[in-house]
Amino acid sequence: ATVYVSLTGYREDDFSSYLFRSIDFGASWQSISSGLPGESVNVIREDPVNNQVLYVGTDLGVYASLDQGATWLSLCANLPTTPVHDLVVHPRDNELVIGTHGRSVFVADITPVQEAR
Repeated sequence: ATVYVSLTGYREDDFSSYLFRSIDFGASWQSISSGLPGESVNVIREDPVNNQVLYVGTDLGVYASLDQGATWLSLCANLPTTPVHDLVVHPRDNELVIGTHGRSVFVADITPVQEAR
């Protein structure tokens, strides 16, 4: 089974992103944070339609990966720069529900992301 973990180094004045994936129940880990901003990763979600797509909520907004975390794209074009603490993929409507820290809840159509190859 695939599992993910994000860590923070704030206590040591380290503001890098630390996001890891294991595909063997945690026996080994691979960093998938390359290309993310130097801020905490607060939440990660797998796309239920396209198994290559991941979504993360960081202290600077939402990012998506089309290649299981090898590269990341910002999905913040129409969103304020704010910490994102929860993400829910609504499978029926192909929407990403974005819960922020004090700036409201946003909904984004993720059909183009899901269909990207």
